[in-house]
Amino acid sequence: MTRSILTPVVGAILAAVLGGSAAAATRIVNFTLGADVASGEFSYDAALTGVIGYDDLATFSLTFFETGNAYDLSFVRSGDFSAYRGFSFDTASLTFITTAPGGATQIMSAIKNGFGEGFFVRDDAGGRGATDYADGRELAFDSLEITSRVVGAGVPEPATWALMIAGFGLAGASLRRRVSPGSVVGAA
Repeated sequence: MTRSILTPVVGAILAAVLGGSAAAATRIVNFTLGADVASGEFSYDAALTGVIGYDDLATFSLTFFETGNAYDLSFVRSGDFSAYRGFSFDTASLTFITTAPGGATQIMSAIKNGFGEGFFVRDDAGGRGATDYADGRELAFDSLEITSRVVGAGVPEPATWALMIAGFGLAGASLRRRVSPGSVVGAA
């Protein structure tokens, strides 16, 4: 192999050996159901696109202000749910999507069988409301506020630094001017 072909081949091999993926970015979404009903937060891999559900989330929390009852991702994934378990969030528009599991329209729910524990939140033409089944409270809310931010992916991993340094070295080596053996370098 000639040196001009050898350099990219060595670079590709180094990329495969040394390359590590950079830290994944995470989108954190905060939401508030009115000023006095409930608030929550969830996070997911910022690379996800389309409509996501509970299975796509890294974290989830929902706390009702009046009762202090809180629900998290462990609760949502614990099983023993009735037909009302749903969550739909559009990553493009950063909005909740209304769905109708079991015939009831909702933006998020997770209600244990027997309706003794869980939550149900709706935001559609029929109205805005949240139900905390642990206390049997149904609360209306006047606004749904959503804020989000992306964190992470700013600092490369050590393997990525090694790859970058190796890449600079290979680029410099391929661009370095070669001196032929019969040439005279420098003049007096």
